[in-house]
Amino acid sequence: MEAIDIEKGCGLGIHELLKDAIALEESADPQDADPGVEGEDSDNDEVPAPSIPVDPKIGSLNLPGDTPPNAVPQSRANRQRKRKREAEILKYGYRPSPIGLKRHVRMAASVKTDLDVKDLPATSCGYAATGHTPPKPALPAAIQALVDQGYEVVKNDGKTCKVFVGPDNRIFAVAAGQPCDPTYKEDHDDVCRAFLDVGARLRYRDSELNHKRGDFPAVNIGVTHSRGTKHPVFLKSDHQEAIDELLEMKGLQRMAKFANGAFSLSPASMHIRNPLIAAFATWAPNLYSYYKRYTDDLFEKMPKLRRIFGGKSVFPCVAFNFGPRVCTVSHRDQLNLSFGWCSIQALGWFDPERGGHLVLDDIKKIIEFPAGSLILIPSATLIHRNLPVQDHEVRMSFTQFCSGGIFRFVDNGFRTQNELKEQDPQACREIMEKKKSRWNLGLSLWSKLSDVVQVVPELAAM
Repeated sequence: MEAIDIEKGCGLGIHELLKDAIALEESADPQDADPGVEGEDSDNDEVPAPSIPVDPKIGSLNLPGDTPPNAVPQSRANRQRKRKREAEILKYGYRPSPIGLKRHVRMAASVKTDLDVKDLPATSCGYAATGHTPPKPALPAAIQALVDQGYEVVKNDGKTCKVFVGPDNRIFAVAAGQPCDPTYKEDHDDVCRAFLDVGARLRYRDSELNHKRGDFPAVNIGVTHSRGTKHPVFLKSDHQEAIDELLEMKGLQRMAKFANGAFSLSPASMHIRNPLIAAFATWAPNLYSYYKRYTDDLFEKMPKLRRIFGGKSVFPCVAFNFGPRVCTVSHRDQLNLSFGWCSIQALGWFDPERGGHLVLDDIKKIIEFPAGSLILIPSATLIHRNLPVQDHEVRMSFTQFCSGGIFRFVDNGFRTQNELKEQDPQACREIMEKKKSRWNLGLSLWSKLSDVVQVVPELAAM
């Protein structure tokens, strides 16, 4: 594999890519639209979250609406177009549509912070982050107690995007909202019911109930490479059959695609018409391209590794946090790529103004985190945690991520550091020299707010 040179960048600037997208949208066949991903705004797309009665002794739930509405069968032409779009996504990745960009980018609000991202705790090699020792009282604090310590509550309706920027105007986190299509709410509720059903059936190991993120049931699935592995491996699970039920759900796949979309906008995919406003692709297109190339190369080189979601996600690993009241303690996921982002999607039925907030301690922000919405953060280097929800409420979460060890393995020519040193000393010396600048080069893949919003007048005029 040809080594990826971050210094040369990963493609065109966002401004040029969005202009190309607008031009392509004007000439595209309107029948290529995918109404099943994101439709137009509706007057009744705000559906109040149902109150879910919970028996605190056994955690049983009386769930509303267990039977989803009958699906409308697709025509043969629609099925053919869908297969074509999915094949193009696998090859080129996601890109947001001008319609989605108008709706999400134009309405996005920036949250300015004093965070200098260059000071975040990356290791010297730039592939991971340094260890984190949480403060001794790592239990969730009440909102007012945090406000008294100088924290600020960030209002978030779960629909309008909010981007978090440092003094250099570089975007380091995004509250990316959710698709405006009201059917997304139906998919969210289906996924929640499945999480609760599967979570109640599993017999967990102690390590799945008590871990550094908190005391709640959590199961990781996917490909990783970190301490204790000589090469990337697919995590074995005692619950594979049950987890596969979740991975095959249309609703969960839709959520995973949305998270990727907020991350992509890669140059090679600009000719694809896909109205999915994908979060990763929208707000960090160069970083998305970087993830896609590395993960594509890994699975091409090691085809026996299972790729969850069939390659439609650049994140090779996911975590199912079952709840029913997930509340993480202060932590960093230091084995993830240091300058990478992970996607976090909240699930359940709860009042987001009273609990379930995402707390970012480095910038002292308490972000409201409504069910169904997505937040992207550099989880390896930012300390984060959740606030608890009320006893009668339900909160779970679904996260996607990638370990830094995978990127190191690919850079080493699909070898460990020791194997590279033994087999190709010269290449090893070059890799070791590059590690001095990898962190700063990785940060250069993060977008600046000005790159994204400078096209807003053009979008608004359409």
